[in-house]
Amino acid sequence: MPPKIIPLRQDLPALPHLLRFTAQPPKDPPRSSVNNHHTTLLPYSRFCYCVTDGTERLLPCRVEQKTGQPSDMLTHSLKKVWLAYSIRTLGTAVSMAPSRPSMVSGVTAHKISKSMTFYVNGSAATHVPQQVGGVRPLLLLFPWLGARPKALNKYCELYFRVGFDVLVVESDLSKFLWPSWGLHYGAKVLDVLQDDRFVSRPLVVHAFSIGGYMFAQMLTHISRDPQHYRGLTERVKGQVYDSLVDGSVERIAVGLGKSMFPNLEGLVRLLSLLYFGALKRHTLDKLHSAVDEFWNNPLRAPCLFFYSEDDPLCDPRKLEELMELWKTRGTAVQCRKWKESIHAGHLRQHPHEYLSTLEHFLCTLNLVPLKAKM
Repeated sequence: MPPKIIPLRQDLPALPHLLRFTAQPPKDPPRSSVNNHHTTLLPYSRFCYCVTDGTERLLPCRVEQKTGQPSDMLTHSLKKVWLAYSIRTLGTAVSMAPSRPSMVSGVTAHKISKSMTFYVNGSAATHVPQQVGGVRPLLLLFPWLGARPKALNKYCELYFRVGFDVLVVESDLSKFLWPSWGLHYGAKVLDVLQDDRFVSRPLVVHAFSIGGYMFAQMLTHISRDPQHYRGLTERVKGQVYDSLVDGSVERIAVGLGKSMFPNLEGLVRLLSLLYFGALKRHTLDKLHSAVDEFWNNPLRAPCLFFYSEDDPLCDPRKLEELMELWKTRGTAVQCRKWKESIHAGHLRQHPHEYLSTLEHFLCTLNLVPLKAKM
């Protein structure tokens, strides 16, 4: 179980709007007697910055956990990473709480779970030409880690304009750091997609960055029981992958550093490598297993890849090797590559090329009318 962050200031019931974590306490730290037989104070993790009433303040905090055998320094370091992540997820800089896009006209949101939101595009009935086949397609959107609502909203709007409803499937770092949780979550998403309201919908998958890993966990279940998920796989009409993270441990560590704490990227990268090395059987081996399932993708729906040569989280040669493999298996593959761009930011960096490529791809799937424009 993840440790629980508890503020020591009694006048603060929670730690609102946490901004960043510091390993260095102030010169005159507030006194507290938090160490007893019930709690353990993790080293170098006592203080965090937060904003209260518009003012940045340094506050002490502790981590509540059951004490047992003395932990070694590696364990302390790993818990420090978890504490830093937990603080980060409550922050305003890069929030990993559910990123709800602001509603456009005619769109209503239905909360399925804490991390899954279904957006119904009511305006499609009047402003978008009738969908091919008469059934409104559903976009399965896997955001990148720390996706902000404003950025996520841009992608949702693209699909709203051509008549899609959108199911946003968010994840958090815990499901990545402990893959068994991600696998369990993937099974829940599959169950939702077989619910009555979705069971007849044609599907398009759009996954960003580490969101592709979440989809890979779903593919693991599909590969294990293809007959059970046969109807679902036949409904997947298209796959879009934007800035996929390479499956090597080095790229994963870089990705965690850039996503969690850009200012502490080197430290997070080092601790990530230590974490994956120490718990290899429970983490790295399972991550690689999910990546293998992705390479052996049981889906044969056409694919579109967006990537760049300068992406530090993705090896373009490895990605091109994947595309060639899928082509040999009969999957139609399209791609748009840039020499220079931004990880999970190709739409912002190259809007015209991104939109025209995506629009053309969707038209080839026969899911949207030719007159529909993004």
